[in-house]
Amino acid sequence: MLDMGKKILKAEKRLDTAIQHIKLGRVKKRGFSGFSKCLGRLQGIFWQKESTSVGLVVGSMEDKIAKSVRVNQDCTSCEVCVKVCPVNNLKLENKIIGHHNDCIGCYRCVNKCSERAISVMLNRAPKWQYKCMKNVAK
Repeated sequence: MLDMGKKILKAEKRLDTAIQHIKLGRVKKRGFSGFSKCLGRLQGIFWQKESTSVGLVVGSMEDKIAKSVRVNQDCTSCEVCVKVCPVNNLKLENKIIGHHNDCIGCYRCVNKCSERAISVMLNRAPKWQYKCMKNVAK
């Protein structure tokens, strides 16, 4: 096992080499091997169905997630989920939390809901939430 001083010297040497390569215009790109490209395409087929720049492809995983938010009758309309939603998908309308089919699947609303009244991609209440997110002010 190398001691810490040798590891630091080795890292500094690699950093100096990388800086010299950048100055000379030789930038190495990592993660662009044939295997990485193939793996990325396979994952894209599952997730996106096909690449598009004009919105979601019908039937893609992103499209399913966007439309899959469920708020059950246990909701107390506390609006914690509305406040944590990064894309403003959730809104309080007539004392009921509604969604606008823009969900990105971050699960912040699911983890912040103290009543476990929100689910994404499931038609049932979540069995567990992240402990750090549990019982946040109503």
